[in-house]
Amino acid sequence: MGWGIETKLPILTKRDLSLVYTPGVGECCLKIKENAKMVMELTNKANSIAIFAFENKSDQAKEKAETFRINGFDAYPIILKKSKLSTQRIIESLRPTFGYFDVTLIDESLDESKFNTYIPKVPLSYDVPMAIDLSDDIKTAAVELHMHTRGVIKQAWCYDEPKLVGVVSNGSAVLGFGKIGPDAAMPVMEGKAALFKKFGGVDAIPICIDACDVEEFKNIVKVLEPTFSGLNLEDICAPDCFDVEEELIKEMNIPIFHDDQHGTAIVVLAGLINALKLIKKDKTQVKVVFSGAGAAAIAVCKLLLAYGLKNITLTDINGAIYKGREHNDKYLEQMAQKTNPESVKGALKDVIVGADVFIGLSAQGVLTPDMIKTMADKPVIFALANPNPEIMPDIAKEAGAYIIATGRSDFSNQVNNSLVFPGVFKGILQSDVKVIDDTIKIKAAEALAQKVDDVSVNKIIPDPMDMEIAQIISAAILDKQG
Repeated sequence: MGWGIETKLPILTKRDLSLVYTPGVGECCLKIKENAKMVMELTNKANSIAIFAFENKSDQAKEKAETFRINGFDAYPIILKKSKLSTQRIIESLRPTFGYFDVTLIDESLDESKFNTYIPKVPLSYDVPMAIDLSDDIKTAAVELHMHTRGVIKQAWCYDEPKLVGVVSNGSAVLGFGKIGPDAAMPVMEGKAALFKKFGGVDAIPICIDACDVEEFKNIVKVLEPTFSGLNLEDICAPDCFDVEEELIKEMNIPIFHDDQHGTAIVVLAGLINALKLIKKDKTQVKVVFSGAGAAAIAVCKLLLAYGLKNITLTDINGAIYKGREHNDKYLEQMAQKTNPESVKGALKDVIVGADVFIGLSAQGVLTPDMIKTMADKPVIFALANPNPEIMPDIAKEAGAYIIATGRSDFSNQVNNSLVFPGVFKGILQSDVKVIDDTIKIKAAEALAQKVDDVSVNKIIPDPMDMEIAQIISAAILDKQG
């Protein structure tokens, strides 16, 4: 037997998805940013207890967790690797995640006043009526829902010991809000854990770490390795996220997946595969222009290159990215070596002329109708800035866009990462794979694209509520291993 995760409420519609995850959950984050104590009201933190132990006492930590669970609390054995890091600092860094810390199995002198500022007395009740009268406004309703249920996940008994995934963030780039901190990141990480369970049957918990120094953050994550079978990195600022992912993949013996990068990339590639069928253009011939050159944009670009696209140009606030540009950091220079084959210079409006595909991972209003009018015949628009896209679909359509995708649930062709990460981890956890490489990502994208039976301009991506998707993606990954 073991203890896994359950959602506190059913997720049956796109509105439910919007309340548990984006865009609604962002309002909960902002409430916590304004008042850190609200994390106890809007998440399951108040009922979450961490039992810390080193690897030699992992069995004792599991037994101790059972005692807390009998009394109605959610208790998680957090098993640590020995390291040069201060145990005191490691535990303190996890203060945003758990309401109470049991450190009786740690044979060191610790100052509990630094982290045990909350003493749980009465467990949260899970007998929550599902008929909740919520506001029509998504943001307001999300706060009302989270207040009512105290977060969206809880522990649950299961027959087998689950393979646990950590949804890890330091709160340095939360949604579109930027560096709002690990406490305010908790609703997003809980929402992610709920979607892991709902769509993939994967047990995941939030791990929000109070460590913005990138070296310290990496070292703390490494120490947590014995607790988890995989890590989903989330809402970590660029360029730190590249360094973090690269080092963790190299030094940890469990799969690491930065969803903001690779989840987005897989869904975009799936949508583009179907879009190219409709516009009847070859992947090696199309011209693709990006607005934005952050973590997600670079990951999407890399995957498109791996899939065989040849003519891609990235742009940022300083215009087109080309070899030797003075504004390039090392990551942009690396991308410049592989993109912009004609070394085009200028602003987005100059570069987009004649483009077949626009991919926006930047900001509201960046793409104008006049720019779309200069693109090639049947232009494909991925306007993925959230919550407000680079151009609204109706305006893009009026300007001549043939296919339009956004990140929003209220328009067709929603690029939603929940289509990807549950299935990727479902497949990975059933295999011996430790590195999620381009071959796996392309397999996942192709499986996702093939799930759309009747491809049309309003249907290049499956519906996020399709419960078969995770199984299809995991099967594709397992087939790749065979």
